[in-house]
Amino acid sequence: MPVAEENYKICNWKDNKSAAVVLTFDDWTPGHPAIVVPQLQKRGMVGTFNIITSTVKDWAPLREAAKAGNEMANHTATHPYVNSSSLYQKEVFDAKNKIEKEIGSPVFTFAYPFGAFYDSLIVCLKKSGHIAARGVYAPSSDESYSFYFLGKDYYNTYAYGMKTETTIDEFVSQIENVVKNGGLLTYLYHSVYNGKVKDFSYAWVLDSDFSLQLDTLASYKDKVWITTYADAIKYHKEAVCAQLFETRSAYYAKRIFVLKDTLDNKVYDQPLTIILNVGNIKTYGVSQNSVNLPFKYISDSEIQFEAVPDSGEILIDQGM
Repeated sequence: MPVAEENYKICNWKDNKSAAVVLTFDDWTPGHPAIVVPQLQKRGMVGTFNIITSTVKDWAPLREAAKAGNEMANHTATHPYVNSSSLYQKEVFDAKNKIEKEIGSPVFTFAYPFGAFYDSLIVCLKKSGHIAARGVYAPSSDESYSFYFLGKDYYNTYAYGMKTETTIDEFVSQIENVVKNGGLLTYLYHSVYNGKVKDFSYAWVLDSDFSLQLDTLASYKDKVWITTYADAIKYHKEAVCAQLFETRSAYYAKRIFVLKDTLDNKVYDQPLTIILNVGNIKTYGVSQNSVNLPFKYISDSEIQFEAVPDSGEILIDQGM
């Protein structure tokens, strides 16, 4: 039977952070491999790169970026207005397949060219295996954890567009807002320029400003989960439908739980952060499917750990 709600919590975001922040970069412009990827890696951060497949001449830098934990997402083959079914095969399906073939990992998300979306395109995205799509419109000042209700489900999530003239105060105000309201903040970058790499394609940001923005974001790491767009969406979808069940006690001081959600396990595999009230009995270990899981006490009676929904029994060891 389900565990009583007062005895456990599935955290809204990984590590019980207040909010999630995603850095997205459109078009794979010259500054992305030369400046953005090294700057992210330097700080232990990851981002989502939305690829126009027809403009990529060398896939090796994208493969290296993917190996570093960055997401490679679909931004169509040629960046048109995808406003007719005649375009779907080339611009959505073929582009997705091309990225997957070259990178060697699934493509889960999409970025609308020019921010334009249509109901039939959303149907196409769902059919082709995209779990979410990012638009270009800025979030409202009161965006909450239920951000997906504000657009077309998860298929028109908002983005804060970065520009040459964006100040650090404006950048910070977005972080403060999402920490307050607990939602998802997605930054949208295009060009990043350093005087050597010629990258003035659109809305360029100086590398010195970009570096300051990343350092500022890093100062909020205790409050926000900095992740990829796909992982943020996966976590959010899982967390809003997951439940914890205590199935039985295996033997003295061993409690067994299962964590379930209603999603496709082949796609939704993000570990969820769980806070469990274990009472005044000391916990010695936590495992899932016989694999030990790190855990920590966050109060005298509560432990925190991560587990993947539908991935086997969770054993709480409260005895020697």
